[in-house]
Amino acid sequence: MNTPTEYLNKNLPILPCDGKRPTLNNWQEATATISDFKPGDNIGLKMINHFDIDIDNKEVKRFLSYYMEEPSAIYGRKSNPGSHYLYKGKAEFQQFNLSKHFKSIFVNFEHGSMLVEIRAGNQRQSIVPGSVINGEKVEWQRFEGISPYPGNIFDDVSKVAFATALSILYPSKGNRNDYCYAVACILAKN
Repeated sequence: MNTPTEYLNKNLPILPCDGKRPTLNNWQEATATISDFKPGDNIGLKMINHFDIDIDNKEVKRFLSYYMEEPSAIYGRKSNPGSHYLYKGKAEFQQFNLSKHFKSIFVNFEHGSMLVEIRAGNQRQSIVPGSVINGEKVEWQRFEGISPYPGNIFDDVSKVAFATALSILYPSKGNRNDYCYAVACILAKN
């Protein structure tokens, strides 16, 4: 799927976007048709009966295979391939960020404190393949249909985010034993 017609033929709720911004008034309630799309519009998939795991920090990818099954629909851009895991079903919107207290660590990350997001619900949409963001094509890395998530998405993404945060904050040298001991104590207590 790479054109509005292909998405609409699969009965997927899409909408035209200028960059990442929907162009339809009251887009959350609107139902787009092919006539709503103009040349150069991006394609936004409304997260009504789907949800997207949006990987904003590349470090997250190191931990995905430990805690999550790889989906049948993966897309992204050349600068961050495989940054979107798309699933069928419902989930609760949730963002996983580093605390503002770690600003000196995340200040140079492309998306700041954001690690990963469960993008879901009527108020959310995701720019899907067939679109161009910042001069880069959004492309499928894998598309074998859109499957439901086989487990508890919140629990699994929480584990990925936690492992990522610990990895980012891990001391490069010195104090490693103290860091691991402090984390172990917090986990044991809670």
